[in-house]
Amino acid sequence: MRDLQSLVGHITSNPSKMKIIEILKKKPSDTRYISKHTRIPESVVSGLIKELVEDEIVSKSEDVLSLTEKGEEVYSQIKGMR
Repeated sequence: MRDLQSLVGHITSNPSKMKIIEILKKKPSDTRYISKHTRIPESVVSGLIKELVEDEIVSKSEDVLSLTEKGEEVYSQIKGMR
């Protein structure tokens, strides 16, 4: 498991993951919604979501994706950097 700073660096180095986190910060969503609003192919979004779930940044309940508490912390850290 990565520490918070490592996760922040990992996320900020991937603009697609940032887009996903920004959407999920606004509201829980599904893969199709994220794909449509980011213009990232659904298969790519699925792979990125899998990584975000493994890093415990995103939780998946059935088809609904949302930020975890750790995801909220990472988002706050990133927004504080900008």
